Amino acid sequence: MVRICLIVSLVLSIGAIVVGIVKVKPRIIDTETKLASTQASLASEQAEKAKVQQELTQTKSTLDATKADLDKTKTDLAAKTQEAQAAQDEAAKTKAENDKVKAEIAQVKAQNKAFFDLGMTVEQIKKTVADLKVRTTERDVFTKENKVLKDRIVVLESDVIRLSPPTVRPKLPAGLTGTVKSVDPKYDFVVLDIGAQNGVKARGEMIVSREGRLIGKVEIADVETAISFANIVKGKWKKDDIQEGDTVQVEQ
Repeated sequence: MVRICLIVSLVLSIGAIVVGIVKVKPRIIDTETKLASTQASLASEQAEKAKVQQELTQTKSTLDATKADLDKTKTDLAAKTQEAQAAQDEAAKTKAENDKVKAEIAQVKAQNKAFFDLGMTVEQIKKTVADLKVRTTERDVFTKENKVLKDRIVVLESDVIRLSPPTVRPKLPAGLTGTVKSVDPKYDFVVLDIGAQNGVKARGEMIVSREGRLIGKVEIADVETAISFANIVKGKWKKDDIQEGDTVQVEQ
């Protein structure tokens, strides 16, 4: 009886297990199916991610290559621009030189035309230029000699006046001014920086001033070309009032 009960119990347990397996198997199959699907999706996603990563790497490489090409293009463009500017500058320089040469040619043509209009040969023109140089030299020599003679005449006139009676006073040029170069208080005379070439004459009188204030008066005693010697005229001022650097001028 006990054995029968055990058998029955075993059968019932097996039946329960079978029933359980029958009920659980669809869930297992469904879970396995879902797991397989999930694994497939994950594999697909990983493959897609790998593809995207590869495309990204390829795109980055392409971008780097494009950037390098762009930098090279910029460098080439800058070089070409510099070359173009240099060529433009050279062209401008060449044009300026050509314009200068054209202007010189035009000037030479104009000068030649002037010579042709003179109706003279080249030899005649050369002779005329040489004669002109000789005449210019002679004129310069004559001018210098004439100046020397004029200065000599002024000196001689001063000598004549100095030998004339004391009452004779020459008239000095209006506005004549000079400066006292040195003073000899012992002998009461001064040296002036004006002479015959300025119109100074012996026995002429000039007043001496300093900063617009009257200092004294001098009488021309001797005249040379560029300087003159004058005696200090006695008066209300002292003989040592006159100093080097004072101004001398014709009394108005």
